[in-house]
Amino acid sequence: MRRLRSASPLFALALALVFASNLQAQSATEGAISGTVMDPRSAAIPKAVVVVHNNGTGAEQTVAADDQGYYRVAQLVPGDYEVAVRSSGFSEYRAGHVLVQVGQITELRPLLGVEGSSQVVNVSSAGGLVNTETSDFTANVNQTAIDNLPINGRRWSNFAVLTPGVVSDPTGFGQLSFRGMALTQNNNTIDGADNNQVFFAQERGGTRAGYSTSQAAIQEFQVNNSNYSSEYGRAAGGVVNTVTKSGSNNLHGELFFYDRDNDFGATNPYTLITTQNAAGTFVSAPQKIKDWRKQFGFGVGGPLLRNRLFWFYAFDDYKRNFPLVAQAGSPNTFFANADAALPAGKVCRGTGTAAPSTADAAACTLSTNLGVAYTNGASKYNAGLAGLLTEVGIVPRTGDQLVNFPKLDWVISQKHQLSVEYNRLRWNAPAGVATTSVATSQSMNNIGNDFVKLDWGIAKLQSIFTSNLANELRFQYGREIDYQSAQTPVPSFEQPFANNVFGLPPQVSIASSTGFALGTPSFLPRARYPDERKTQFADTMTWTRGRHTFKGGFDILRTDDQTNFERSAYGVYTYASTTTFLSDYYQPNSCAGLPCYASFVQAFGPLAFDFATNDLGFFVSDDWKVTPRLTLNLGVRYEYEKLPDPVASLNAGAAPGAGYMPSDKNNAGPRLGFAYDLFGTGKTSIRGGYGLLYGRILNATIYYARTNTGSPNGQTSYTFTAATAGAPTFPNVFSSTPSGTASKPNAFYFADHYQAPQIHQMDLTVEQDLGWNTSMSMSYLGSLGRQLPNFVDTNIDTTNTSSINYTISDATGQGPIQSSFGSTIYTRRLNNSYGSLTRVFSGVSSSYHALAVQFNHRMTHHVQLMSNYTWSHALDYGLNSSTSNDTNDLLVPTSLAPDYGNSNTNVPNRFVFAAVYETPWKLSGWEGYLVNGFKIAPVFQMQNGLPFSLTTSGTPTFFASSTATKATTGIGGSVNGSGNNQLRIPIIGRNTFRFPSDQVLDTRLSKTVTIAEKYDLELLAEAFNFLNHVNVTSVNTVGYTLTAGTAATPNTAGLTYNAAFGSTTAANNNNVYSPRQLQLSVRLHF
Repeated sequence: MRRLRSASPLFALALALVFASNLQAQSATEGAISGTVMDPRSAAIPKAVVVVHNNGTGAEQTVAADDQGYYRVAQLVPGDYEVAVRSSGFSEYRAGHVLVQVGQITELRPLLGVEGSSQVVNVSSAGGLVNTETSDFTANVNQTAIDNLPINGRRWSNFAVLTPGVVSDPTGFGQLSFRGMALTQNNNTIDGADNNQVFFAQERGGTRAGYSTSQAAIQEFQVNNSNYSSEYGRAAGGVVNTVTKSGSNNLHGELFFYDRDNDFGATNPYTLITTQNAAGTFVSAPQKIKDWRKQFGFGVGGPLLRNRLFWFYAFDDYKRNFPLVAQAGSPNTFFANADAALPAGKVCRGTGTAAPSTADAAACTLSTNLGVAYTNGASKYNAGLAGLLTEVGIVPRTGDQLVNFPKLDWVISQKHQLSVEYNRLRWNAPAGVATTSVATSQSMNNIGNDFVKLDWGIAKLQSIFTSNLANELRFQYGREIDYQSAQTPVPSFEQPFANNVFGLPPQVSIASSTGFALGTPSFLPRARYPDERKTQFADTMTWTRGRHTFKGGFDILRTDDQTNFERSAYGVYTYASTTTFLSDYYQPNSCAGLPCYASFVQAFGPLAFDFATNDLGFFVSDDWKVTPRLTLNLGVRYEYEKLPDPVASLNAGAAPGAGYMPSDKNNAGPRLGFAYDLFGTGKTSIRGGYGLLYGRILNATIYYARTNTGSPNGQTSYTFTAATAGAPTFPNVFSSTPSGTASKPNAFYFADHYQAPQIHQMDLTVEQDLGWNTSMSMSYLGSLGRQLPNFVDTNIDTTNTSSINYTISDATGQGPIQSSFGSTIYTRRLNNSYGSLTRVFSGVSSSYHALAVQFNHRMTHHVQLMSNYTWSHALDYGLNSSTSNDTNDLLVPTSLAPDYGNSNTNVPNRFVFAAVYETPWKLSGWEGYLVNGFKIAPVFQMQNGLPFSLTTSGTPTFFASSTATKATTGIGGSVNGSGNNQLRIPIIGRNTFRFPSDQVLDTRLSKTVTIAEKYDLELLAEAFNFLNHVNVTSVNTVGYTLTAGTAATPNTAGLTYNAAFGSTTAANNNNVYSPRQLQLSVRLHF
């Protein structure tokens, strides 16, 4: 077959498809070409012969159009194709450089001339601008987008946030939320195989490593937002489906080197180093911390046997030196000196003009607890701050990552092709457990070292039995080991805390919002957490009959998780303020004869456990071309996650309800959609659909339910408040399981008839071709979440309660609560043989409604544009994204209603703009070397800030009567004593406050110089957060501090407003946002 040279550069063709969201859905690893063959009068030509030739590997497929001229060529490996169409009595039609993308059908409508005429057509796009064939809401990000748009850190999957309905997670780990859903409910695949670590429900390799697969190995990926094919499963959120590169008949590839150094970047004003000057005053000042990264490697492929055997290899070395600043959450507040003597007119517990400063008031409280004069208390307070200052500072932190990816593709025959690939990742990061980019609210010794070992291999056999029957068989085996260790040695300030059987200090958390945590991290060490092994078999068969394309298949995934870890094994003390910590530090049990901490937790039991889950998925679908203008997409998928059996030895002495493993077998989800070509011209379409999807029960949740049954044979944790009989004296910890104390073991269990997460999705889109290679669409996106998980402590006595009246102390008058209010307070357990009995239940509902407007301009006159605006509102009853064993996430244990509010990822307004502009001139000689080949590519994102809730600090403490000699406390924190993790106030709604808006402009300027016709040397300069916008990543959420009542005022306690509430404590301090940084790079393409 004669090869064609495109009249326009292939670069223009590829750029035209950077975000091709208007193509039809096809399969997880392949694409297709379809259309209707017509004559010059637009009448269908039956039985025309269509030959599709892969320009890279030489593989060919031949099909015949049906009686209405319709054809479909399936099971096409993504790449560049040439299409020839022949029919007796007509001239031959040829289309060169037809681009096929993963999961999409490229629509090509051949128009055959009369016999004797000559017709050769170069196609400059993958079909029409408007999708008239399918209902799914997807976007494809191809290799050219990955290569030409700036990306901070080269984690290629981050491009998914450029599509409507997708936002980054609030913590900045790099995970994604689709339509307001939990971050843990997505599915990531690579070459059709599962690419998740199911223990923590995240992309394999985790979020601390730079990335798990090199960008140089990625050909393209697809973002499936909703109504996607029933071939995709195990996701109540979105699916990111990725295809890797392959070799071809021509040696091709790239060498790259990226160099970033923040010596040329901006200083983060919230990265503060605190010192103590000669006068004894603590001073916090911004400091630019070193941060450089070098990334180098290659991705190269070619033939071993022409047209038969091809190889590809990617090597990626990532090195980063990014010291961490261990600091208080709000250094200026936390390290504020107390005056040596109270200023004139100020008195302890004074109000109005007599009220002392915050630091002086803290010294007053310390003086009272220690029974000393104010001057002595202030001296001890400042000395305590000086001791705590030795715990913070600059921590050496590095990241060293190595990724290797070899791949072989064997064209066994024109009917069978085998692909085999292997990916190897090694990540080593001393002090790398902290995921913040610069600063963390932890001491220098409370961070931890991070290590990842990841290996996986995939084999895929594609078979074309006949022109209308094809099959794809996939197999995968993978192993990922995540392990972390504590840092050594123990700092001098913590040495007195380490005089215990472990020789290690417990973790001590001080003033969570403004302070920091010190000691041995509660989550370390982790020898294996997890060691996850994955075996997967999947098969998909495609059968085309007339205007129906049927697909069916199965997906069997077995995951074996091994763990060696126990949270809080060395003990965890939590203090509401610096004052309460220093009270126990100087004189334990100095708070009215009780310990001053808010809580103490310690866990005991065996460390090593293992279990397996089996995910079974079966699906069928039918893409039915009802008429030339109407297509129906029909399908159904059934999923079943088989959980492991309970551990028999851990059921002995287990808490009521513990040890139960749910078996949810009713997960059949239909998916229905339509696409209608409104006028039959391919210029206007209406698309819509509905899908019922199911998510997974997280393996981490299963782990806790199997190991934390309350049995003495399992892992048991004990929680003490200051008033619990037998509570330890700071800094003591228990050497073995405590006995003879009022604290009893906690337990964790699944509710009866627990169900997998369920999501109802619905969409409606109107799309219009505006001409000039420009299209615009408006879409309604809707999701209704049902059976979503959450955690509630069922061992709270909700009938025998107390009432408490909170008086408000607010010197500023700016707080949201202006008058006192009453609250129920929970002080008793139902079953005194246990502490918390946490039930995991599937009763949370959510809703998401959005309007998305998209505007796309394909590459014309050297400009490519992509933009979208999304208005949305996400609401839920406390949607939970936790992968740990939360104790109680409900404000009121008997009702979901008080937790109804904005979702954690609710972003009402979000705007995205991306463009690529290439200089149009083509000069010759030395002038061409200077001015030819420039491209500029900006990406701008703007959105409302994420929501947050007002929280409280401390545990409610009051006297039940005027004659009481001992205070009564709630079971846990928050104003009602329920110990809910939100620590909210009932009269203030959840997520009613919001961070400032976010804006990021990333830009890339590149110049390409052609060398000897075969080589393109590309020089790049990039700026991330070019405008250095202050994107707030953390605020002080503590609105009120609980203060203890007195016997003189029974059943009364205080709430003192925190004037720093809502103030910024960190900005540009995570994997998503950073201060302005510059990067210089060089790439050699051939």
